[in-house]
Formats: sequence, structure tokens, C-alpha cells
Amino acid sequence: MWVVVIIGVIGICIVLHYVRAIRYISNPHEKYVFISGCGTGFGNKLAKSLDRRGVHVYAGCVLQSSVELLNSETSSRLKAFQLDITDISSVKHAFKFVQDDIGSKSLWAVVNNAAIPAALVPFDWTTVEDYKKVMDVNFFGILRTTLTFLPLLKRGKGGRIVNASSMNSRLNIMSNAYGISKCSLEALSDGLSYEMRHFNISVHTLQPSIFKTPMSDPDMHGRLIQAKWDRLPIDVKEQYGEQYIQDKIKYTKLLYMRNTCSDLSQVIQAYEHAILSRYPRNRYIVGWDAKFLYLPLSWLPFPIQFIILPFAQKLAGLQEPIPFSCTSSK
Repeated sequence: MWVVVIIGVIGICIVLHYVRAIRYISNPHEKYVFISGCGTGFGNKLAKSLDRRGVHVYAGCVLQSSVELLNSETSSRLKAFQLDITDISSVKHAFKFVQDDIGSKSLWAVVNNAAIPAALVPFDWTTVEDYKKVMDVNFFGILRTTLTFLPLLKRGKGGRIVNASSMNSRLNIMSNAYGISKCSLEALSDGLSYEMRHFNISVHTLQPSIFKTPMSDPDMHGRLIQAKWDRLPIDVKEQYGEQYIQDKIKYTKLLYMRNTCSDLSQVIQAYEHAILSRYPRNRYIVGWDAKFLYLPLSWLPFPIQFIILPFAQKLAGLQEPIPFSCTSSK
């Protein structure tokens, strides 16, 4: 009897969850949304999609050519402008542009989409400057933007901050700066969720797996790895061996070619739900591999992860390279 009741309650909860999820706000044409990183990838597609929905969009792009192209491809509701989130003067200039244009109205959402990749290389190939460069965009850039635009969010009776994180924040199997920057962003998002509730401002993060954007281009990652190798001291190169760098580039390219999803609409739908849904989720796990492989794997103890990950890679036809000094000592 009790089993039937419990199953019934769980079933009702699941139904209510999905019923709530499909309800969207009724006045998107009255909402003003700021998005960073709109030159390419997710940000570009999100800006265009929100524009088609009737939302007023302020789209920051690094390059002036991207600004001109985006403005030419969208309606007058979308206003693109140059924005470098590593430069506080650029962020303040963007804020003034939005403030002057929006008048006495308020922003509904600040979407922190801008990010840069990091070379997927061993820890001793990196420098402190490598970490600073990535953190300056993926973490401190979001700090600059959110702090600067927060007054426009507080003007309204409610608002949202949406941050683009990554599955690397849950399952970070390398010490590269990208994953670490996303872990930092998750911590910031959690803290903001608690603090901003007093202003009726909610905070949401997206945790997508690997999708096909300029940031996941295999050749680009190959060049990043080669550039780091070329600058290594001789003694470090000898520890890893010439074969390692060849295998590392091959492995990384195959990783992106075989595990990259080309259906960017999954990410855009998650973004739009976070921005326009009546009941947005705190976190969005995006991608089937993220939901059914990486997320469950992240719950397991490290020793089990160390067994499952190599096995899963072999099933995908991938063989992680091993430094020469590690193989020769066995």
C-alpha cells in the first residue's frame, strides 16, 4: 500500500515539475536583456532567437565587424555594441550605452555568456599568466559585468542573472584554467543566489557538455597545445617525449570531433528557459552525455571515476597519451 502511495506522490511531483517548466512569462516584448559574447556561438544564436521572440536585446561583441553583422541581421529591438569584459572602461561604456537607451526602465536579465578556452595541456606546461588570462575573462570578466549592470537589474521588481558554466565545473579531470574558472563561477553563482533573493533577483547557471562552436574547434585546440609545447624547457620536453606531443594533439582533436554535439538549439532552449520561464531552474544540465554520463560520473568517488573514465574513452576510440618518463620507469 505504502509503495503505491509513494510511487503516486513521486509521479505527481514529476508531472507538476514539467507542467511548471512549460509556463513562460506573458510579456517578453516588455523585457530588456543584456548578453555578453554575442559575436559567435551560443551568444550570437541566443541574441537572434530572443530578438525573434520580441525581447529587447543588448548584445556585447568583442569585434566591431561582429557588431555590424549582428545589427544587420536583426530587428531594431536588438542593439549590438563593442564590449571587452576584461576592460573596465569598455564595460562602463557599455553600461552607459544601455542606461541611456533604456531610460527609466529596468533590465530583466544579465546573461554572462562570454568565455575563452584554455590549452588542454599538463599542469607543468602552464604558467601563472595562463591562468590569469583565462580567469580574467571567464571569472573576473563576469564579476565586472555583473557588478556594473546590477543597478539596472535592481530597478525592477525582479530580474535574473544567467551564467554560462560547463560540465567541467562538476567533472574537472584536468588542471587547466578553463575548468577552474568554471568552478569559481559556480561558487559565485551559489553565493549570488542567496544574496540576491532579497531583491527578487534569481541566479541560474548552464552546464553544457561539448557543443560545436568556435571554442570547440579541434584545429584551434591543436594549435594551442603545440604553442605550449614549443615554449617548454628542454628537460620538460624530455620527460614527456616527442611521441607524447603528437599523441596529445591527435587525442584532443579526436576528443572534440567525436564528442561534440552540433545541435546548439539545446543550449539556446536552456538559456531561454532561464530567461523567460515563470519557474526557471537553478542549474541546467545540457546535452545527453552531460545528463547520463558526466553528471552521474561526478557523483562517484574518485577511485571509481579513475576506472570508468579510461574505459569510456576506449569505447569511444580514444587513448589518453602517457608521458615518456612514466612509461619508461615501469
